[in-house]
Amino acid sequence: MFSRQKFSELVTERLILEPFNSRHSDGVFALWSSPEVCLYSGDAVDWDGNLIRLPARSPSDSDLILEFFIRRSNEGSGVRWAIISRADARCLGAVGLNSVEPFAEIAYHLHPDCWGSGYAGEACEAVITWIRENLAVAEIEAFILPENDRSITLARRLGFVSTPHSKDGARRYVLDAT
Repeated sequence: MFSRQKFSELVTERLILEPFNSRHSDGVFALWSSPEVCLYSGDAVDWDGNLIRLPARSPSDSDLILEFFIRRSNEGSGVRWAIISRADARCLGAVGLNSVEPFAEIAYHLHPDCWGSGYAGEACEAVITWIRENLAVAEIEAFILPENDRSITLARRLGFVSTPHSKDGARRYVLDAT
């Protein structure tokens, strides 16, 4: 497991990736209140394993997601970075790891206003680099529903390949982490 200090801020040409904290509440609500974002996201649960209704109807709904990932980060078992625009400090989405061992499972969500901008790919590339530099895992995995064409396209562009395995209807994609 990794301590919170390992989940540091990442910076790219256009983005700052900040580990989730309470300052991201508005951005997380904007993201998780979007029906388009929730369409392929699967279920969300709070720290106690209770289902969180999605799309979020209020910040208190999405704050449960925020709290979950802050706590995961604090214990070192997962992380979400807020995707922040360097140009205007706006929260564009989230990228992170559902798990860090034995595989690093990457997940990404971008607000629909930003789709097609290349932000998700840029953020994922930064996280993949971070994984390769900080985690001793052989593979990075992503689970993507077959209907989520945009996410599949991005995963393939990043070098992920489809496997015959699935979980909860989502196909497993893998990328060599070495």
